Amino acid sequence: MFTLHRGCEDNKSLKYWQGRLPCAAQVQNCVIAIYNIPDLTPPGPPTQFPAGSQGNAAPSPAPSEEIVLPYTVAAFPRQKFDAVIEELGWILARKGKGYIAFRSQQPVTWTSDFVFDTEGLIARGRQNVYICQLGREATDGDFEEWCHKITSSKVICEDLSVTYDAPGLGEIHFGWEETLTCEEQELSLRNYPRFDNPYCHTAYNSGAYDIRFQD
Repeated sequence: MFTLHRGCEDNKSLKYWQGRLPCAAQVQNCVIAIYNIPDLTPPGPPTQFPAGSQGNAAPSPAPSEEIVLPYTVAAFPRQKFDAVIEELGWILARKGKGYIAFRSQQPVTWTSDFVFDTEGLIARGRQNVYICQLGREATDGDFEEWCHKITSSKVICEDLSVTYDAPGLGEIHFGWEETLTCEEQELSLRNYPRFDNPYCHTAYNSGAYDIRFQD
């Protein structure tokens, strides 16, 4: 299950990854993704298709000339889950003993188009805030009880920022140009270890992974 902004309407299979990336942040089992899609054509040369390719070629590395689409999508194949609940703006699902809760600031519509070859959601608008939180029976209890905690939680979206009182985590605040905080404590989005466990410690953006077990 994931969200993205893809490229132009035509030639879907080649344009999925030409869209705009979100500003995203994660606090343990909760992720917030904020999209701010400009109402402009990206600068750059037209996409070049080699002769004889019949349009089946990877796009040029530079940004293309296509219009930036005014919506985002979320892949969410309902048939893959054991239970799906829609309540108070949330979509909650269970697979075995694992849970997922998903919310879009903009209204969403179920669709079998636009989202690769699976079912998903489409949210119209160039600006949107997505919230996704995971849970599991071992730590969060019964699925229905967990759903009630999620749907009863405070969610406030203002322009390109969101405040979410995440069950088990506390109040999270994040914005397109705002710092990430949890319970009013600022959390850095960089300069933390990429891995930090008994077997591997990797500094942020170092590119080196030293993995050791015993000798």
